[in-house]
Amino acid sequence: MSWADPINRGLSGLLGNRREFVVGNFYALIGAFLQTWRNVRRTASFANFVIAGIPNVIILAWIANKSDNPLAITYIALGSSLMLVWTNAVFRMGWALSDERWGGLLDASLVSRTPIIVTMLGKSLALCFFSLLTGAGAFAVILIASQHAISIANLPLAIVSLAITLFVMICAGFIFSPITVLVGEPSGLYATVMPFGVVCSGFLYPIHVLPEALQFIARGLPTSWAMEGVIMAATGSGSTGDIVGKWAIALGLAVVFLFITQVLFRLVEQRIRVTAALTTF
Repeated sequence: MSWADPINRGLSGLLGNRREFVVGNFYALIGAFLQTWRNVRRTASFANFVIAGIPNVIILAWIANKSDNPLAITYIALGSSLMLVWTNAVFRMGWALSDERWGGLLDASLVSRTPIIVTMLGKSLALCFFSLLTGAGAFAVILIASQHAISIANLPLAIVSLAITLFVMICAGFIFSPITVLVGEPSGLYATVMPFGVVCSGFLYPIHVLPEALQFIARGLPTSWAMEGVIMAATGSGSTGDIVGKWAIALGLAVVFLFITQVLFRLVEQRIRVTAALTTF
């Protein structure tokens, strides 16, 4: 008996006639994940995932160490690690659909029963998992460079907060996969998006220190709320109820981002199928 047989039987009872469609999409997502995982692992980009941006966080660790403030060191260690995950994941997720187009694989995706968004989500998840290697490497480097132990006030809440932050980060970054195609893939898109995401997501400093206009924008990003939960749990500066509230807002905004992403993917498919155009006019 295959390991998937119990899953298939359970889905048959739960989904009825839609079982084949759902199961097919699930296997397509797993297949896209594994394919991308193997491809990245075989290329030189694997090393780039691990070491990219680490010199920058060494400087940040040195600056935080000069303050001799354990809270500052904790903030920099966690925030700069997540910052590197963000910059790597957003850039690579954003180009995933364009890579399919230039590689001549988009035609096969269009004739498949699996929606493009499912395939690209599998690829994006694999890219994000590799991006975590960059964050882990940066965290280790900061611990060595700062020569201080990281103090976590509430470890269980901090772990859950980090998991939620990574999830909403994927939701916020995945939206750039269709956007990159729809706007014609301008070279300057990510030069604006990456710094903006760092500034308005609270990775390196609290949102409340930003100008009011940027604070308003930051509150529309799920990463800013999730990052506040991480810092509150790590430093013990908020109650459990406050942290859970940050989680709820972050997850709610992530759902909004996913909905918008789905709409944009449908727009990409419509332009390809109906107008045969992949860029704006």
